Amino acid sequence: MNKKYIILDTETTGLEVHQGHRVIEIGAVLLNDRKKSDENFHSYLNPERVIDEEASKVHGITNADLDDKPLFSEIVEEFLEFIEGSTLVIHNAPFDVGFLNNEIKFTGKNQWHLRLFKPKNTFCENRLYDQHFISKDILDRIDGHIYDNGKESLKEYVLKIKRWAKLEAKEQFLNKNKEILKGRFSSDPREKYRLFKNIYYRLPKYIRPICYFIYRYFFMLGFLDGKAGFLFCYYQGFLFRYLVDVEISRIKFKKNEKQN
Repeated sequence: MNKKYIILDTETTGLEVHQGHRVIEIGAVLLNDRKKSDENFHSYLNPERVIDEEASKVHGITNADLDDKPLFSEIVEEFLEFIEGSTLVIHNAPFDVGFLNNEIKFTGKNQWHLRLFKPKNTFCENRLYDQHFISKDILDRIDGHIYDNGKESLKEYVLKIKRWAKLEAKEQFLNKNKEILKGRFSSDPREKYRLFKNIYYRLPKYIRPICYFIYRYFFMLGFLDGKAGFLFCYYQGFLFRYLVDVEISRIKFKKNEKQN
């Protein structure tokens, strides 16, 4: 079977992906017997940010040219299907691949997330937050992609994590051992996650959100994603968990008031 070769190139808003720069053009051509074929993929993209002046001088693309162009999330499925199973030939591979990986990461693409199951053989943990489905069946994986394409504004997202924080605080404070999945080292990543979560809640209140932010931003290299990485680590890594501690303190205060 002949190898599938694709010549690929991109244009971007700037040189550094870690500064939040985006892909604005993708061009890819399939080779047949190492000769150019009629099969190709091409798209201009709206980067939702300003193109650096120096970058625009190189490729000649301006923001005005891209106002009516699709977002990367709108073409990612078609693009991945075109390059699937191919060997990519790229002049400056680390540059292009770094930008493309970054774009794919922010589309919400996740291969192994949803679980399909028979209702009678599966049940959900009776928890207010962080519930997991438990199945008696032997589970398998289905090839393909799913997309969590969240569209809420920052204000809506903050309101959402405030609701989540209240539920998580009640779950932790009123812990009645309702969880079925126990925290432990195992082949199930959910059990590993719950183990580390249990360890997290043994740390002092208000100190643990700071520790988690440092872990996500520095040790898990969140800072490499630039502004987007900082905002994610702040809102999801610090603010949500800080609000959980605030709610736990509030619940304890109300309980003490009633007792007195």
